[in-house]
Amino acid sequence: MKAICKKNIGKYPSLVLPEDSQNLLGNDNYISSNDWYTINADVSGYCLTIEKTYLIYGVLRYDNQIRYLVADDQGIPCFMPENLFEITDSATWEWEEKHFKLIESEISIFISNDLVSSYDDLISLLRLDDKAIKQFLNYKKFIEYYFL
Repeated sequence: MKAICKKNIGKYPSLVLPEDSQNLLGNDNYISSNDWYTINADVSGYCLTIEKTYLIYGVLRYDNQIRYLVADDQGIPCFMPENLFEITDSATWEWEEKHFKLIESEISIFISNDLVSSYDDLISLLRLDDKAIKQFLNYKKFIEYYFL
């Protein structure tokens, strides 16, 4: 998928997931996305360039939020709010639909098995673990070489 960034500021909730899917989300069991920075108490900023086209490497739905997995302007994989983008090409690259059951809800994600095949893989990607970053960069290189 491809999308054009239409805005890079806004007031959107952070993506916060339980680190351990078998326990309730709480003070000792959470991971938060690091895809934003604070402009002021009401506005968050995102490391994106307006009118730039971004490849979307996955789509995540959780808690009435839809997030697109993109490489931000620093090349870091981030799950960005969908409202920042306008889809220009809806073709996907061998994505699979996955559902991860949590205690109080469920996560749906459309993504390649090369990036996320389990809930632990998703958490590693949010945590920006070295292995997850390496997998993301390899997948990104593959998509750019074979499909663009």
